[in-house]
Amino acid sequence: MISSIPSGNFGDMMGTILTKEMGLPIKKIICGVNENTEFPHFINTEKYVVSQSKNTPSSAMDVSHPSNLARLIEFYGGYMFDEKDPQTNNIIKQEIIDKMPNLETMKKDIYSIGITNPKHYETMKKVFYKYNIILDSHGAVGWDALEYYLENKHNQLSIIYETQNPENFQTLLKKQLESHQKSLIG
Repeated sequence: MISSIPSGNFGDMMGTILTKEMGLPIKKIICGVNENTEFPHFINTEKYVVSQSKNTPSSAMDVSHPSNLARLIEFYGGYMFDEKDPQTNNIIKQEIIDKMPNLETMKKDIYSIGITNPKHYETMKKVFYKYNIILDSHGAVGWDALEYYLENKHNQLSIIYETQNPENFQTLLKKQLESHQKSLIG
């Protein structure tokens, strides 16, 4: 089974990693992120560079430095910490990786990719008109990440997490459907 998780702060992804460790037969964990692509960049280049968070349609995932990343790194044998001022206890420097995780094992377990803002909307429309399923923008990230991983070879049992209720995005969904209808009319 493949689990595709739209991820911002990596809570659902860490839960999936732990259930895999406990014996759930998960072959691959897909970590779809939005345009905040620090994690896919790290897993592919071994360099962790945090930028300012970008605003996206999957707003609950607008996280450039997930708080659960330190747990993930520790799970794979690494260590990440924030340096604090001993006098004030304020953070001086974030995201210090003191010991790299076992990236080979991490890559075996996890595939991660960033989904662009336009792709969110395109997927929401496509899934609605093809399957009559309403995805929220977070679910669209999970859907796209899985499609990129499978490369359109949909012959494997897969689960896509829908981490938000589409009703929370009524204005966004209505705007997208109206836009699609206008494009059909011309």
